[in-house]
Amino acid sequence: MGTLTPPLLMQPRALSIKTPTPYPRFNTDFNHDSDLIDWWDSAIGVWARVGNRLSNNTGAAWTNYRCPPTRLIPGGIILWANYVVECDVEVVTENNLITNRAGILIRASAGVSAYMFALANNGGVHQAELDDWQVAVLAQSAFAWVTGQIYRLKIQVIGTTINCFIDDVLVIGPVVDATRISGRVGLTNYETDSLWDNVDVYPI
Repeated sequence: MGTLTPPLLMQPRALSIKTPTPYPRFNTDFNHDSDLIDWWDSAIGVWARVGNRLSNNTGAAWTNYRCPPTRLIPGGIILWANYVVECDVEVVTENNLITNRAGILIRASAGVSAYMFALANNGGVHQAELDDWQVAVLAQSAFAWVTGQIYRLKIQVIGTTINCFIDDVLVIGPVVDATRISGRVGLTNYETDSLWDNVDVYPI
């Protein structure tokens, strides 16, 4: 009589969990017209290259310049989520000493909605939620910036946590807000004559 061979035990199959591939790093220094034309769109207001930097001079109206950038993924708009946005910002002139802002945007949506980090209000900085022209200040700092000086602004967003830096020094944060999950990056200005340069966007 033959012997029965017990069935082989089925080994559990390892689960393969794919993590989203971060979008490639994006940076530009505005040294050429193509840096502006090829990568940036959705301009509100008048933006121009001046001396290898990006310039905007606005009166009593928000101006925004948002970058997809669409060329990194053909035919699609990048929605940045857990990212850092850095940029050199110089306020040349404050046109309104009570209400003024010049800075950067992250997780921006269509229209005028985003998280904003900006030099603001004649000697302070804002980390705010900009929603269809309405500004809800989530946190602020009394950082003593001055006109005519270049500052390196950096906003870091991981999940619902936001941190803001000037010249690599933490000035605001951590701030927790779950309003915006992902979106575009960009620049913003209100009531200043300002310059932007050396934009760098990279995943965390």
